[in-house]
Parts: sequence; structure tokens; C-alpha cells
Amino acid sequence: MVDGEELKELLGKNGADTAGFCRAEKMAAAPRGRRPFDLLPAAKSIIVFGISLNAGAVSNLPATRGAYLAEIETVNNALNTLGYNTVKYLEKRGFAGVAVPANTTDRAAARLAGDMSLRHAAAAAGLGLFGASGLILNEKFGARLRFGAVITSAVIAHEENKPRDLCLRCGRCAKACPAGALWGWEGGFSPAAGREVNKEKCYRYMFVHPKERGCGMCVANCPLSMNPQIS
Repeated sequence: MVDGEELKELLGKNGADTAGFCRAEKMAAAPRGRRPFDLLPAAKSIIVFGISLNAGAVSNLPATRGAYLAEIETVNNALNTLGYNTVKYLEKRGFAGVAVPANTTDRAAARLAGDMSLRHAAAAAGLGLFGASGLILNEKFGARLRFGAVITSAVIAHEENKPRDLCLRCGRCAKACPAGALWGWEGGFSPAAGREVNKEKCYRYMFVHPKERGCGMCVANCPLSMNPQIS
């Protein structure tokens, strides 16, 4: 067994803004090929950690697109380093671990989905709940968090965190989306399970459109993203 508080402290010292844990079985309903057990058959726990994008690069989009993209690359690299070092930490203690990439790999891009949904893992670990945008909304950082995760055979001793539903249902994310990928939230969605967004429209706009690589308008237009602390 691994002490969750000790692990949180270690992750925080190495750059994580937040961290949480959940049992691997909480993700058992994920699509085949994207479950924790598909990546690590002996999976017992998932360690999820987040690093926030800075408010300045987000709040001034689209003018700050260059800074926004640079921050995403920096944060993704930091998350992948955290994942690598966390697996090292676990293996030294006799546990297996597999880090889930924070960035979009070629394999993930081809199927419009990562090896495991980091957002669903973040919700399961109590780091936030889904908003109408399909993004995780966090008490402190709104929609600005990006996530990494490690699947492990270790049992993590921790107290379960129960986040609040923070989404204002204002629709600003959908109105701001230049690809039109977020409409349909008005019919309702599950803050815990999320909602279907048009991933193909989103992907094509961000990675195929010659002038609009990146986007980020859903993050920028969420009123919660700019609040230093939601009360």
C-alpha cells in the first residue's frame, strides 16, 4: 500500500497543482482498449495529477495563441515527466505502473481518443466535474487544468474527494467555439460522466485548419477559468 498524502506531497514538490486517486475499477466502464486494465492488467489504482495553464495566455486568446500553444507543450512535457518519475517511485517500492501520455500521440489522434480518458480519470479522482464544454472544471483553476495519470498495481491509501458541480450552464463555451463542436449541451449532461462533443469538428479545426492550430476558445470563455478561487 502507498500513502496517498505522501504521494500528493511528492507530486506537489515536483510541479503538480493538484492530485487525486481513484480505484481502477471506477474506469471499468470505459470503451474496450481504453480501460486501465487494458494498459496494466494488474491495475488497482489510478493516480491523477494536474498542472494549470497560466491565466494570461488563456484570457487573451485568440491574440495570445502562440503563448497558449507554448504553454500547452510546456505543461504536457511536465505532466509526462511527472508520470515517468511517479512510475519510477512505484517500481522502487515493488509496484507496477504505466504512465498515460498527456499529449496527443499519433495513435490517439487517429482515433480521436487517448489511451485512457484523462478527464474521466480526473473526475473519478475528485479533481473536478465536467462542464457543458466537456472540460473538467476545478474549484481553483476552472477549465485551465491539463492532466496526466499513472495506472498502478499499488493500492493508494486516500480519503475520497467529492467535487462540486461548478458549471454555470451559461453556454459561453458553445457560443465561442469556432468549430461549432459544443452545441447540444442544453439537453442536459452528467457532470460526473461528461457529454459527447463533436470531436471530429474540434480536431479538424485545431489540427487541420491552416491558421487556427490550437484554438482554446472554450477554455478562455469559461467564466470560471479566470477566477483565482471559486467560492
